[in-house]
Amino acid sequence: MTKKNKIYFFLLLLLLVFTTNKLQADESHKIRLTNGAAWVNSSDEYKLCVCQAYENATVSLEQLVEHKKNDEWCVVMDIDDTILSTVKHVISLETKGEKYSDEEWIEWYKKNEALPVPGAVKFTQTVKKLGGRVILITNTQPQLRELTLNNLKNFGFNYDICLMLHGPYENDTDKILRVKDVADGVIKGYPEYKDTPPQHIIMRIGDAAHDLYDTTKYKFEDVKDRIGKDLIIIPNPMYGSWSHLPEAYIEIKDNDNPLTVEEGKEFTITLDSNPTTGYKWELQDLDENMVTFVSCKYEKKDTLLLGSGGKEIWTLKAVKKGKSIISLIYARPWEKSENSPEEKSFFILIK
Repeated sequence: MTKKNKIYFFLLLLLLVFTTNKLQADESHKIRLTNGAAWVNSSDEYKLCVCQAYENATVSLEQLVEHKKNDEWCVVMDIDDTILSTVKHVISLETKGEKYSDEEWIEWYKKNEALPVPGAVKFTQTVKKLGGRVILITNTQPQLRELTLNNLKNFGFNYDICLMLHGPYENDTDKILRVKDVADGVIKGYPEYKDTPPQHIIMRIGDAAHDLYDTTKYKFEDVKDRIGKDLIIIPNPMYGSWSHLPEAYIEIKDNDNPLTVEEGKEFTITLDSNPTTGYKWELQDLDENMVTFVSCKYEKKDTLLLGSGGKEIWTLKAVKKGKSIISLIYARPWEKSENSPEEKSFFILIK
């Protein structure tokens, strides 16, 4: 090879290295949202579901109040992800690889990024036109009360009462006590509502079972005939008590070798990868109650051979003792095909 050709080869090598590094840098700023967050944030299907829920609620409500025009009646509704969407908060957590905390939630909430759930504003206005009250029962922290009420007002929500985890209701996370006091007309801890008469709760709307009925007494089988009539569920695949149920976990066959790690310790998973092909590993399934993402870095093979690929080193942290599954897919981020050319799952045993 002549000296001139060697120079050309060296410049070409530098150009390829620069382009590859730039591609990796650009890709490093992209993460794949969990299916739940992506569905709520961007799909028409989510909008169709919530609009359908509120349209059905309107039809049912009109039938329910037809003979109760002189009664004191109300609709009890949740706030977060029932009338105001918090998907931007979930995205923020996933982007930073963090878990939920009250402190972080409060800071996010102050940014006023919660937006109305499609169909919710119109429904509250319909309740008022039909002669009822809209009573909001939420587990949002009481220090966010003024901000929450201002947001609801600015978006055009029509409501009468908002009860948070405050005073005698500080520990009423299942909402049983507040619902009972609304029905009995003895709302406590809120002087502005002391003259509210007993209410016939004609409908309940929320994104969790405890928003609709007393889950300490009743199961789905007990209330299934009321769903879509006086109990209206709003879809929320992002979070909920269901994610902690035993049924949310699967048992691994005995011949599958678990990756054993210590509680509170970081560990790594190393996978063959070649970003010059456009493919990279993406998290497909991760239970952040058990394992959290820490970082991912790419290391090239120690060779001058172009396009030889290397390793992706995923660093994760074991949060608490138990069993968990981590699934990753090897795909091109811009391709929409659901058929990944390769998928790997790891059974994690945390001791």
